[in-house]
Amino acid sequence: LEGCQFSTPERLAWHVGVFPGSADFEEVSVKLGSEFDANYVLKVDAETAPLCDGLLPFLEELQSMNIQVGCLTNAAKAYAEAVLTANGVRELFGSVRGADDVPKPKPEKDGLLVCCEALGLEPFRCV
Repeated sequence: LEGCQFSTPERLAWHVGVFPGSADFEEVSVKLGSEFDANYVLKVDAETAPLCDGLLPFLEELQSMNIQVGCLTNAAKAYAEAVLTANGVRELFGSVRGADDVPKPKPEKDGLLVCCEALGLEPFRCV
């Protein structure tokens, strides 16, 4: 089913008593998934999704050394973008990718390869 990036649409439908095989299961799943996604990203700010201690100085040091940085997450790309933007560090990342933005999410290597390509880097040169 399409319409939800952050949570399983089917799970949301179950919570309102609509089960697989029901005539409106797919419609309800997609609707609830889309609503959840929109609200989830809207709730992101530096308080609800802060940076880990020490991360900002580390990112700034990497930037001062001209080391390119990418972000790859199993969350959706919109969520990653919102977290980085809310914390004022989006401009420090040359590539941001989410599970919905790569051929196969982690632990598969596909996302890392997409990030490397976007940054113009050979994968064997990345950490």
